[in-house]
Amino acid sequence: YPIENGLVIYWNDIEAYWDYTLGMVVDEDLPLNRPVLLSESPFTPKKYREETLQIMFEKFGVSGLFTTISPILSAFGSGKHTASILEVGEGVTTGISIFEMTPLPNTLFKVNMGGRDVTEYLMQQLLKKGHTFTTIAEKEICKLLKERHCRVSEMLLSEKIAKCP
Repeated sequence: YPIENGLVIYWNDIEAYWDYTLGMVVDEDLPLNRPVLLSESPFTPKKYREETLQIMFEKFGVSGLFTTISPILSAFGSGKHTASILEVGEGVTTGISIFEMTPLPNTLFKVNMGGRDVTEYLMQQLLKKGHTFTTIAEKEICKLLKERHCRVSEMLLSEKIAKCP
């Protein structure tokens, strides 16, 4: 993957992805001469933002670029002016509260843990029960098991108490 914990690790790969994506969506030759909206992970270091800007303007010829953190785009995209957003991605979990379309910076957080970590934890638990996941296909099966059967309890404490003898 070109991105780990919300940060670009392999710039050539992400550049190829952008090239493919922008080519498919816009269906035009370069330069694009159009503005682009990109989401980024909270607390993205300045040097990553600068690299993104350089690639977008110099290689793709965009006329403008706006970046913001993805939880804000989630709230605005769903038409919410006031919301608390929690996003769990492949490698990062982020959250922020928004009041009257204004992000509250003191509520912003980022945890370098996401769906991939949950899948790995499930594999460890299943390994203790005698199941092994060595091939990519077997790991994908574990990921599908997680996505179809695992859930987050809305009332964890109540469920734990109910299970006690």
